[in-house]
Amino acid sequence: MEDELFPETYFYSVCSGGPGWIGRCGSAERDWNEATKSNSVDSYQNFLKKHPSGKYADSAHNRLESVSWEACQEASNVDPCTSFLRLFPSSSHKPEASRRIAEEASSRVAEKGELLRIESLIAAKRDIGTKDSKGATELINAAMNGYLDVVRTLLAANANVNATDNYGNTALINAAENSHLDVVKVLLAAKANVNAADGMGFTALMMASQCKNPSKKVADDMVLAQLLGVDDKNAETTICRRRRLLA
Repeated sequence: MEDELFPETYFYSVCSGGPGWIGRCGSAERDWNEATKSNSVDSYQNFLKKHPSGKYADSAHNRLESVSWEACQEASNVDPCTSFLRLFPSSSHKPEASRRIAEEASSRVAEKGELLRIESLIAAKRDIGTKDSKGATELINAAMNGYLDVVRTLLAANANVNATDNYGNTALINAAENSHLDVVKVLLAAKANVNAADGMGFTALMMASQCKNPSKKVADDMVLAQLLGVDDKNAETTICRRRRLLA
């Protein structure tokens, strides 16, 4: 009887770290394959709920930390960073995640103050097209900083979406260069000129394809996809990748 049970017991011990019914082994294997195929925070969290220990548990924890950190780096808000710190409070990435959260909080305060200022200008019927010493309008500066609500407010007040500064930069070029995806979407919806070029001949698409910040790779690719008219972060936006290969 023991000889008959040994192969089954051994197979499960290899698969899940302890003796048990072989059917659970097959389930863990299948669930692991599905989790790695999705390769997302949710997929690894769901796997660990069903299989908190066993052959793949350590790998699942490691991959969960990795994809959670990637989400923190690539997000346009701090929610993924907050979730990352909650899941991995002792991670080596904690200082950077904390810095990102602090910067976002500071940026939100700054944006709120800027929004109040712009709303006051509009209420007083002041000229929102006035340019600063560099020739930038309120809209150009807001787009560069990624102040989405300010951009929306200015556009609603009929700000010139295609105004340029002294260097030929438009709001769209600044937003694309700084990977502000949501701002890019709003500007495109407002009929911003995708083909406008700055004083050196660079368009918004060219600026986004520079991929200057590796931590914003996904954001860059999403901006590229948006500018190319493909609203899909998995689109084959090869300009950025070609530039990396040729660098």
